[in-house]
Amino acid sequence: MLGSFTWPQKIGVRCPMRGVALAVMAILAVSPMQAETRATLNLYGATGLIDMPSAEMQPDGMLSFSTSHFGPVSRTMLSFQIAPRLSGSFRFLGIRDWNKVLCCAGVNQFDTYYDRSFDLRYQIVDEGRYHPALTFGLQDFVGTGVIAGEYVVATKHVMPDVKVSVGLGWGRLGSYQSIGSPFGDRPALDVGKGGNFNFGQWFRGPAAPFAGVEWQITDQWTAKAEYSSDAYHEEADRRGTFDRRSPFNLGIEYQRNESVRLGAYYLYGSEVGVAAHFSLNPKRRPGGGVASSAPDPVQPRPSRGADPDAWSTSWLGENDTQKALRTRLDRRLAKDGVQVESLRFDGATAHVSIRNIDVDAKAQAVGRTARALTHVAPASVEQFVIVPMVNGMPVSQVVVQRAGIETLEFDTAAGAKSLSRAQILSAPAVLADGFRDPQAYPNFSWSLGPTGRTRVFDQTAPFKIGVGLELTGRYELAPGLVLNGAVSKYVFSTLDDRPPLPSRGRLHPVRSANYFYDRDGDPALTNLSLTAYRKLSPELYGRVSLGYLERMFGGVSTEVLWLPTNGRWAIGAEVNYTAQRSPDQQFGFSLPAAMYETDSCTPDLTTAACGARDSYRILTGHLSGYYKLANDFHVQVDVGRYLAGDVGATLSVRREFDNGWKVGAFMTKTNVSAEDFGSGSFDKGITVDIPMASLLGRPSNQHRDITLRPFGRDGGRRLEVEGRLYESVRGYRADGLSEQWERFWK
Repeated sequence: MLGSFTWPQKIGVRCPMRGVALAVMAILAVSPMQAETRATLNLYGATGLIDMPSAEMQPDGMLSFSTSHFGPVSRTMLSFQIAPRLSGSFRFLGIRDWNKVLCCAGVNQFDTYYDRSFDLRYQIVDEGRYHPALTFGLQDFVGTGVIAGEYVVATKHVMPDVKVSVGLGWGRLGSYQSIGSPFGDRPALDVGKGGNFNFGQWFRGPAAPFAGVEWQITDQWTAKAEYSSDAYHEEADRRGTFDRRSPFNLGIEYQRNESVRLGAYYLYGSEVGVAAHFSLNPKRRPGGGVASSAPDPVQPRPSRGADPDAWSTSWLGENDTQKALRTRLDRRLAKDGVQVESLRFDGATAHVSIRNIDVDAKAQAVGRTARALTHVAPASVEQFVIVPMVNGMPVSQVVVQRAGIETLEFDTAAGAKSLSRAQILSAPAVLADGFRDPQAYPNFSWSLGPTGRTRVFDQTAPFKIGVGLELTGRYELAPGLVLNGAVSKYVFSTLDDRPPLPSRGRLHPVRSANYFYDRDGDPALTNLSLTAYRKLSPELYGRVSLGYLERMFGGVSTEVLWLPTNGRWAIGAEVNYTAQRSPDQQFGFSLPAAMYETDSCTPDLTTAACGARDSYRILTGHLSGYYKLANDFHVQVDVGRYLAGDVGATLSVRREFDNGWKVGAFMTKTNVSAEDFGSGSFDKGITVDIPMASLLGRPSNQHRDITLRPFGRDGGRRLEVEGRLYESVRGYRADGLSEQWERFWK
């Protein structure tokens, strides 16, 4: 890890760009043109020019993956437009030839220096007719500070296809031809273990101007030119990794399609660079629309006068007739990926409980059921009560009037009107007896398909991967009783390349030992567990899981969740008693001595000195609070004891889109010191939850979770048990169904 250093300060040095900057500022202030060109990304993966930022923002919700390379510098980035004015980036940086000059001085003895960084940008004002967009940003605001910098930048269109940016930078962005230190000296950064907020440095020290112009030649081609205020002191001057001869950069970019942008550049008078940006907006389905069967048209009832027999209620006493109605309903809904668990008639009301097998939108599953009921239920049935079941538990009950469905089908405002007339209520803990599908339980399903595991940013390579096959099975023995299992086998893997030994204090290797599980678990019993779900009251849920809960731990996990159907909040509690599994991921719990090796504990020491043991057992637990904000953001706070025995809290914030995409970030702070935690100081990262229906273009309830952490350390890590209650059931409460209600009619 790079030690502390201070960027050279050139206070009072005359800046040849000062006149240029003032001229550009004048242009920005008076130009009446409106923005018409699309915001582009720079070599840092943030919205900008080439190596410098601009004041523009990406479309709201845009998710971008970028890779750029010039000279010895390689960057891999993930950026997200968190809100219309707020964006963030996570970056992995590699600089080759790090010891080209300092190799013999005993300083940082590694060929390639790797670093991770986070950025935040906020747009103070967007571009108007007579004023530019104005944005301030924090680059590498939490970390080692190697590329840390702050800036204020303005961007204005001077012609419909030409825009100019000018800004003032600090830190890295104030290191070339500074104009002074307007807010005082910049203190040296105490790197320590990295990962800490460097508040004291923000907008301090030398400031230097930068500027650039971007010309959109055609819809596909864009030319860029900029004056950079980054002197690259550490890389170019001190370590000699490349020769920085000029502050001017030139580039040409090609927009291949809406999602892919490629660029080539000539940088700093000596280097050629390339970049590729891949973007998608989770607001739109990347794979286009989901191809599903057309919904049944609503079947209007005949008038009572035209067909009085259809309105007869004599069938209510005929069990065979009601069983036949359930069979007909089940057969009609099967093509929609919905299974009928039970059907009961109470006078003029039909009560139907359903299991959503494939439909990605919960409201659509409810809507398909309501449509099917208009074909099946006798004319005397006036009201439908639809109860979604999750793991054998009734979550909520949606009450809709049949007459409303019949009259609103072709109404242009059917979504809003039908939602206002529907009731979404708590479901009872136990449903009244109805005519059940004899094939519903026991139910066995399985799949065989590709699987993959990645390890990112482990200081030897930015990305390692293992791909293979996974056989999964799910056996529902009875309502609320589920046996799950999975077996995997790699076909190709680079995961057996061992990362550097961690620096670890008193923490047990609960997650930093993942290399051993990647190497030895081939094939692997990924999990094998029996889970019992139970609804304890109309708004209280329970879960107990027993077995090999995940690839690294087995034991018992218990959970309760209080989730009001018509609230935005929920409270949960979880207690787990687990033992760490053997790295071969078979059936044992013994741990090899090699797992305890660190940079201060190597195989030449005794087993006792390395702290090896036959097994590791731990009691963990958390209290969790969940709250849904009004603007599609969800907040979760977990407080408790983690797998390494540390105690603390995790704050998670994520944005969720109507089509199921979720992008968020988290941070965990516990009573573990930065020294014991190791590089990174505390646990933090970014999460992306991808609905498979969005990618496949066909109905699916499956999701794939991606978590990006700067380091795979041991502090602040929880059990990764499947089927936690909140994510399982919350989609069927009032706010979840209301958000997707337009899909009720699809």
